[in-house]
Amino acid sequence: MGRSLGSWLVVGVFFGVAFAFMAEWAFGREPTTWLGYGLAGGVLVGALFYRSSR
Repeated sequence: MGRSLGSWLVVGVFFGVAFAFMAEWAFGREPTTWLGYGLAGGVLVGALFYRSSR
């Protein structure tokens, strides 16, 4: 799977943002906090998948 770093980051951020909204709906916290966690986690996961797929 020769995907570029950008495509992995987009996938990671997409799932991170989706997780942020699900967590906000499930736990009732403020969405900006979860959105920050989701973006940071998505970038991290995207970078890790990029490194493992090289």
